[in-house]
Amino acid sequence: MRPNADIPWSIHGRVKEYAQANNLTVEESYIETLQHGIDALPMPLEATDGLGTHSSSHLPYGPRSIQTTDGDINEYLTCLPRLHIPSQPVVFRSVGKRRATNEEIRTILTRFAKHIDQSIDDWFTIHQLGGAWVGRGLENYARTLTSLPDRWQGADFSIYKTEFGLYVAELSDSELVFVRTEADDRDEGVSELEIGFVTDGHPVQSRRYTQIAAQFGFDELTPGTDRALPSLRAGFSESIPLNVTERVMKSDQLGSGDEPWVAGAFVENPFRDDAVKQELLDGTPEAVLDDIGDHHLFDFEMLESYDELYCEFKSHHPASEDHDYEMQAASISALERVFGWQSSANVSISARYL
Repeated sequence: MRPNADIPWSIHGRVKEYAQANNLTVEESYIETLQHGIDALPMPLEATDGLGTHSSSHLPYGPRSIQTTDGDINEYLTCLPRLHIPSQPVVFRSVGKRRATNEEIRTILTRFAKHIDQSIDDWFTIHQLGGAWVGRGLENYARTLTSLPDRWQGADFSIYKTEFGLYVAELSDSELVFVRTEADDRDEGVSELEIGFVTDGHPVQSRRYTQIAAQFGFDELTPGTDRALPSLRAGFSESIPLNVTERVMKSDQLGSGDEPWVAGAFVENPFRDDAVKQELLDGTPEAVLDDIGDHHLFDFEMLESYDELYCEFKSHHPASEDHDYEMQAASISALERVFGWQSSANVSISARYL
């Protein structure tokens, strides 16, 4: 027997949008909603909702292109500063993948921003055979994903038939969210999109992550699995000079009559120096090196592939001041186990100006 109930138009609209996004009938969409609950539906959007309305990124910029030398299409780096890998990482992700048009990409990311409604530290890398486009901020991420033809046409490096992307954001010190994409030039948007999470231990309630996944069009997550995300870490015995290729300014330090302040920089890859790379390896426990090597989590030569890397400084200085810069410590975290394929790693450099 069907209940005789007045359903608010706001809920009916969300059910209908979910049906259209997932190629379901409205009746099938209602059935799934009753099975999974209203939390499994994407948030409704208003005309005033935008990517920058509800969520902001620390030091947003991009996309910026970086070239690679002897790069591999299946090996890429992210550079989220101060990435916190939980002490007891548990990984879970969406069941299945989905396609998304350019319009759907913007809608998905706007819903994500509206749902979390907070400032976040994030990073994205869209990787190609001879280089990558990188940046921070959901608005810049959306613009990069939806501009494939123009990016490929204007690229000054080798282009493969498919590009791969990884977005990582810290929701808190013990919560990470990842978005993996795959795209080609046959159709607009992305041909594959999936979302993953890393938490510190098994969460008592998964509702938060189910709701986030719903904003991306997913109604089911895999069970959480204990997955070590090993990291190479080193505090260098002597600080390593950094060759800056581009300074990044912090806009929120601007005031009336004030000049920009330098908060970060792109630098020539310091890990192409064998002595620097060796000190990083020497500072990492043997068990961690064995885990990375035995399970092929990433190739150590991959650290040398990007011509430039990004770092942020512990303290900032006015742009008019001329300074030298140095690396004091670094950590490289293997991320392959989040989605289970392709070698990816995050490079976090601790640096300062002199």
